[in-house]
Amino acid sequence: MKEFSHQITQSIRNFEKAIKETGGDIYFSGGDNILAFVKDEYLNNIIQLVKEVNTHSNYSFSVGLGSTLRDVYLALKYSKSIFPGTVVKAVADKGKVTFELVDPSEVRSL
Repeated sequence: MKEFSHQITQSIRNFEKAIKETGGDIYFSGGDNILAFVKDEYLNNIIQLVKEVNTHSNYSFSVGLGSTLRDVYLALKYSKSIFPGTVVKAVADKGKVTFELVDPSEVRSL
């Protein structure tokens, strides 16, 4: 169990490092959660890193994307509820929020 915890902690540190190296900001990091701002031009790099960890580990990280904190939170909750390790974008329009599954290989600018 200690090794498992160490692996998750190391993955989180790698995500944080990648976010910071691309000029992003970490607003919160604790446990297996990170709340961060990532510039559009680097979003694909970060998602690819998450996808790589998800592919080569016995654990996975889900990703929620959105233009507001509320949208990010809802997207992350939805992502975790449908299938571990998915990337979901929340799109708000006139008070209604819809969710889009994001293929990490097709992320451009959200």
